[in-house]
Amino acid sequence: MKTALILVLSLISISTYANESIKISACDLWQDLPNVEYQKVKQIENMIFERISNTRAFYKISDQVLNDVSNNTYKHNKDSLDKWAAYSQIDPTKQTNIIKEWRSQFFKAFLLKSYLKLNLAQKSLINQGFEELHKIAFPEVKKKSFEEIFETAKYLLIKYIDSQKIPKKSAMILKGSIVTIKLNWVETISKSIFIKDPEKYLKMGIEYNPEHNVLVIGQKASRHNDGDTILSIFIQQMALAVSPCRWSILFADKKFPFQKPLDCLRGINSIYAKKRDDSQIEKLYKSKTITKEQKEALYKYPLCNTPYYPVEGQQKEQINIAFSDWLSSEVVAQMGKISPNFREDLCAIQNDSLVHSYPQNLERLVRVYLANPKLRKLTNIKISKDIKYCSM
Repeated sequence: MKTALILVLSLISISTYANESIKISACDLWQDLPNVEYQKVKQIENMIFERISNTRAFYKISDQVLNDVSNNTYKHNKDSLDKWAAYSQIDPTKQTNIIKEWRSQFFKAFLLKSYLKLNLAQKSLINQGFEELHKIAFPEVKKKSFEEIFETAKYLLIKYIDSQKIPKKSAMILKGSIVTIKLNWVETISKSIFIKDPEKYLKMGIEYNPEHNVLVIGQKASRHNDGDTILSIFIQQMALAVSPCRWSILFADKKFPFQKPLDCLRGINSIYAKKRDDSQIEKLYKSKTITKEQKEALYKYPLCNTPYYPVEGQQKEQINIAFSDWLSSEVVAQMGKISPNFREDLCAIQNDSLVHSYPQNLERLVRVYLANPKLRKLTNIKISKDIKYCSM
């Protein structure tokens, strides 16, 4: 009876998939498996920082703090260090293990973040560590590949702009903003944009930096192996150089050339890009949390998020990310072929807040990228019929 049931279920499954296997769904090809190369990078990162934290230049600080904490703890709460050791999964009876783990955690939590305040010897050790790590994460072959993909991304983006009916002056602005962008490899912390917070480099992937007009390649970018994913991210991040926010600041006298798709991306049948919540501006101004100049800038540029507003827990403006995804989708759709794994990074499930500037990952993939019929055809991926494609 059991064998017969299994056979029936198998026949149902086979027949069902036989009818539906014409097209795959988004993220069906996503492999939720550890990235072996990136795991190796993280392992070496831990080894390097453990080695640095155990040099005298650093452990003389962490050990003194541990000594002070230990004396104070056993006076007031003798279980605290034991609880910390248990939380850190180390044997509280082995003092050597406790000291090594303490040094490592103290280095990452406090000393690394205090790079600017460190002495020359300490900075030198950190710089050497990051240089070593950079060579592991981005060997020359990988760097060359990234640089070639970057040039292709630039070419395709400019080609797309030329193919659209955009006023000549606006097209020149768009192309000028793109061609001047460069890749920024962070081989050492010294003189880099991470000098105030070196740990940020370890957590960053590929990110556009408007202050220096560069695409910063953080260590996390080394996890990408799919060339079309890297290409799509490059284009999406470069699109932020001409985002609605930046356009409103730099070129306010000219109409935004992508207003039609912008309005569409706000729609509930598209990505439903949320607007910035401005309900607390006056309250923060009256409490002197923000200045008069900041308040006026917020009202003048409603499409922008700032370091001081929206505050924690408030809805950030999402149209800039939605637009950059849309422009990326338009550009990669012009290619002759593309991997079904493109933007595989957007298959990763998010557990963070829903009020940030990024719409949810899968929503971005399905409701923007795959809303483009050309991309669906190239990747053979299906989506819900009620999702609207935002055209030029």
